[in-house]
Amino acid sequence: MTMATFKAGLIGVLLGSGAYVALMSIAWLAVHSLNVWPEWPTIPRALSGYLACWRVLIYSLISAGWWRAFRAQRSMEGRRRLQCLALIGFSAIALVELTRL
Repeated sequence: MTMATFKAGLIGVLLGSGAYVALMSIAWLAVHSLNVWPEWPTIPRALSGYLACWRVLIYSLISAGWWRAFRAQRSMEGRRRLQCLALIGFSAIALVELTRL
């Protein structure tokens, strides 16, 4: 292992750890400083229609991006790879949405 690959790996670990700490800090601030914990069960019901519109928009953008990448791919091997990735992504999205029921 060369020094350059070690440095690249170390930088990746540090960036990942920093992102994790930042996200956990934001979540902690949201829960503790806003004092919305007792009202938490009522908030998602009030926002469910709004969040459904955003989910539809995000999923349509993902589908459009996949379709554009699929059309741009000229080789059949590349298309098969994109189809496999799209199937995995679609399955993951379907699984997440079905667990919300």
